[in-house]
Amino acid sequence: DKLGPRGETDPGAMRQLISKLRPDAAESLLVYENWISSAADELTDGVFASLPSTLIHGDIQPANILIDGGRVAALVDMDWCDWRPRIYDLAFAILLCCATHETPIDGGDIWSLTQRPEVQGNLVRLFLQSYNGCGWQLEAVEIEALRPQIMLSWCSCRLAGAMKVEAKRRGEFLARPPREMNSLVSGVGVDSSKFEASRASA
Repeated sequence: DKLGPRGETDPGAMRQLISKLRPDAAESLLVYENWISSAADELTDGVFASLPSTLIHGDIQPANILIDGGRVAALVDMDWCDWRPRIYDLAFAILLCCATHETPIDGGDIWSLTQRPEVQGNLVRLFLQSYNGCGWQLEAVEIEALRPQIMLSWCSCRLAGAMKVEAKRRGEFLARPPREMNSLVSGVGVDSSKFEASRASA
């Protein structure tokens, strides 16, 4: 039950983080505030709660996936395991496991873990095809919900990460690219117009 039904991607919980971070990084927080508001408008609490749920890992990222012989051998760190809409794990998997990065991910370094992901459309398609092939097809409403959920997941990564950084460097941490939503979601064929329009009008 950590942080309620939407976990770390709960818009309200992230707005509380923004309030805590504002004294050290007010200007850098604007883009995150806009993305959260736009995503929350598109994926409301009611819609999120209505999506197909399953037992999720809750913290899918490279440091929690053990690989042996080129195959997944185990998932570790089950502290956030819960019964939630399955897009919760899928959005994090797309951001953190279907992307390339400027430098290899170091799970023990928050700067490395939250560096800009370059989401690879071919990897996303392969991942989702494999997921569907396991026998539980994604519904159209889930595919549509991936758009705002990816943005909420990304904002969660950066905002929670900023809380682990010394106060004087939080602005620098949050100001790192990306500054445009399309650079995150273009690889999954997501229309960024709603988010970009919101940001432009802010």
